Amino acid sequence: METAAKKPTVPALYEHCTEVYEAMAERAVIGFAYPGDEEETLVYEGFLTRLIKDDLHYSVPYYTSIRQKLMAMDCIRQIRRGGSTTPSRWLMVLPPTLELFENTASSTVDRTKKATRMDSLEQQVRDMNERLTRAGY
Repeated sequence: METAAKKPTVPALYEHCTEVYEAMAERAVIGFAYPGDEEETLVYEGFLTRLIKDDLHYSVPYYTSIRQKLMAMDCIRQIRRGGSTTPSRWLMVLPPTLELFENTASSTVDRTKKATRMDSLEQQVRDMNERLTRAGY
C-alpha cells in the first residue's frame, strides 16, 4: 500500500496575509509613494479595516494580526495613516512568502508593537496640530 507524501501544513495566518496582500495589490495603483519620489511604485489607498472585514469577511480581531505580520515581513509599509473618513495609504513592497513568514515568527510582536505605538503618537501630534491650525493658533 502506497502512502501519499504528506504536504507541509501552512499556517492559517500566512494564508490570511497572502489573501489580504493580493486583495490590496488588486486595488492598488502605480504612483509615487511620497512627494519627490523619482520612481513610481504600487500604492494601495483605502480602508484596510473594511477590506479585511467587509470584502474578505475576516472577523475584526484578525485585522491587527494580519496587518502586523504583513508589516513585520516588510510586505507593506504605511505611507499615511487613515481615519474614520480618510483612507490610509500603503506602499506594496513584496508579496508574502512562507520563508518571510517563518523568519519573522519570533520577533514580530515586539517590533510591531513599538512601531504601532510610535505611529499612534505621531498621528496624535498631527491631529492636534491640525486642530490648532484650524482654530487659528
